[in-house]
Amino acid sequence: MSTNTDTIKTRKQQLRNRIQAAKEDFFTIPQRRDSEADFLLPQLLRLPQWQEAPGILCYLSMEDEFPTDRILQIARGSGKPVALPRLTGRGRMDFFLWDGATQSLEPHPYGMLEPPSDPQQLVQNHFLDFLGDSNAGTPHPWVCITPGLAFDRSCRRLGRGGGYYDHYIFRMRKDYPGALYFLAMGLSFQLQRAVPVDTYDQLVDATLVPQGLFTRTPA
Repeated sequence: MSTNTDTIKTRKQQLRNRIQAAKEDFFTIPQRRDSEADFLLPQLLRLPQWQEAPGILCYLSMEDEFPTDRILQIARGSGKPVALPRLTGRGRMDFFLWDGATQSLEPHPYGMLEPPSDPQQLVQNHFLDFLGDSNAGTPHPWVCITPGLAFDRSCRRLGRGGGYYDHYIFRMRKDYPGALYFLAMGLSFQLQRAVPVDTYDQLVDATLVPQGLFTRTPA
């Protein structure tokens, strides 16, 4: 392992430690998470990417994450198909279409709920089923609500260290270019001045936090 890689790894861990402390402070104020979610939800729904998206990929949030329950409800209520993530191997995951029934979800040892591993519901097999309304004949991308521990204004993100989303973003951009719009949503304490990244870390397309909407500069 190179010295530069060691340095980035150390900086990432230091940032995770700072985020943990900031999170503990953030949650000392009751209802603060819900208040920020209430502020951001209308902004999400006004985004053209959301309005034009044929479907939504989203995670089931845990108590210390940006809440996604209403996002899932609104997406399904507006007729957009919803897909949830399932870990399928070391550093690997896929999204599967979800019927909206909690009883259809399966518990994972990490503590989250996952959709069944049904090859027929693998979301990339359905990208062309819901093309959206495009006068140019080009389908609009599905929106993938992307979690993280920390984000910055350049659309870099820090995950929990498993690499699941980095690998997924890389794979989808390679195999299905333009099919997904990766949108990170976070709480105010998660926006940092700069997130350290390595060559394998993937930028999201946009980051929406209470401080504003930040979009990635195309390479």
